[in-house]
This record gives sequence, C-alpha cells and structure tokens, in this order.
Amino acid sequence: MTIVSAGEDLCRTISLFTCCDERDQVGCLEVDGRVRRCASLRLAYIVPDVLEDQPQRSREPRVHGFVPPMTIEHETFIRAAIALAEEAMRYGDEPFGALLVVDGEVRLKARNQVVTECDPTRHAELSLVSDACRRLDSAALARATLYASTEPCVMCCGAIYWSQVPRVVFGCSATTLGTLSGGSLVVPSSQVFGRGRRPVEVLGPLLEEEAVVAHREFWSPRAR
Repeated sequence: MTIVSAGEDLCRTISLFTCCDERDQVGCLEVDGRVRRCASLRLAYIVPDVLEDQPQRSREPRVHGFVPPMTIEHETFIRAAIALAEEAMRYGDEPFGALLVVDGEVRLKARNQVVTECDPTRHAELSLVSDACRRLDSAALARATLYASTEPCVMCCGAIYWSQVPRVVFGCSATTLGTLSGGSLVVPSSQVFGRGRRPVEVLGPLLEEEAVVAHREFWSPRAR
C-alpha cells in the first residue's frame, strides 16, 4: 500500500507506514530523525517538502508506535460529539450529536431532536448541515470537517454531500448501531458517498467503545 501527497503537481508516492491501531490505521513518518506530519490513511496527505533536499539514504520512512497529533485532534472532536449525543438523550431524544469544525475551530453544533420536535428528519447531522449552509460561506464549508458521534445515515449523507462538506469523521459505525437498535436501512456512509461524483473523505469508526455507551443505554430497554 502507499500514501500519496495531495495535488497532482506535488504527487510523490512513498512506502506505507504501519499503524498503531489497525482499525484507525494511523502512523507517522520520520526523516533524518525528525517526526513529520502524521495522518490517518483514509485522510492521508504527506507534505511534499518532507522529502525535499534529503540525502537518498535517509528517505526511507520508519514506523513509530504512537498516536499522531491529527488523531488526537479527531478524538477531541469526536468526544465533543459524543457529549452532544448524551445531551440529546437527557432531553429524551435519540443519542446522536454532531459538530462542524473549520480550521481547527468548532463553528456549529447540533443534537438529535427527533422525539422532542416530533420530526423524523431532525437528525443531528442534517440539522447541522442545514444551519451551516445558512450561516457559513462556500469557502468555509469547503474547509470543514463534520464530526458525528455515530456514522451518518443515508439521508444525512445526502445532505453532507450536497453541502460540499468534504470530510466526515464518526464514532459508532452504522453496523454497530443497527445491531443495537434493530434499525433498518443500515448503509455504510462510504457506500453512499461512493456513488457521488465528488469525493467525500470518511474516517471511522473512531472511539467506538466510547460512542456506543449511550446507544446501549438508550436502545437496550426497548429491546426487552
């Protein structure tokens, strides 16, 4: 496998560096003793100057077994989305939360309100995207990442796609949710986005064991 830097003119392929977690597939690159930018393989970009002006002998990437800064940032925002899901549950709604991050800053938040608003479309992600399209310009949306406590459903994936938000990171997977809730129309977001002409980067599940706690609490009594 390989990682390729972003941009046709900057394209340079290097050997894939191993991950410290097979599911999250993360790692880092060292050149001349300096650890460079780390990345999830699903969101993999290597800054091209990493390999510039380096002696040929030093250009072999080496594996490091620690969680990179990008992953730590993802986890911080996923935990914030999980907190929103827990808040929704306290209000009597289904445990889903989402937030929109632009340039490392949380710009908007939303939680599920399906029960309290008597509206099956009031999913956290759909509400968030709708609000974002009204309040943010297209340039900000193009730099945004949507963090969701749970993998977005088909409806929400459609809203994310048409909003031009290019990245999604989620906690609990749709498959895990479907098993717990007994829900129907369980389709992985990557399959939905994969049908579009414009790519949407997807990372997840991330911190699924934390994200699934609220779902177990919410759905288990209904299953009995």
